[in-house]
Amino acid sequence: MRPSLPTPSLHTSRLRLRTFEDADADNLFALHSNAYVLRYWDAPPWSERARAEADTRNVASARVLEKLGFVREGTLREDRVVNGEVSDSWVHGLIRREWQPSPEPGPTR
Repeated sequence: MRPSLPTPSLHTSRLRLRTFEDADADNLFALHSNAYVLRYWDAPPWSERARAEADTRNVASARVLEKLGFVREGTLREDRVVNGEVSDSWVHGLIRREWQPSPEPGPTR
């Protein structure tokens, strides 16, 4: 049996840094699929393209990427193992010159 390593965490008044957990997946996906977040283009300034992958069984994820302007560019066959099952992935790309930033969001209510 391999010994487990301690998991570091950091807590401040504005930040909580800890190990990613399965329960965090929905919130993380919602954050990264938010048009307001995407408008700041999290790729480095020298990068001309962003890439995203979605499991081929998760059509909703692919649909969200396409609504954000990503184009499906291909399929990676038997790319990963999910819950013990081999799965394919769709690759999506977004080229900076094709990307249209969303307008400034209005006030939230």
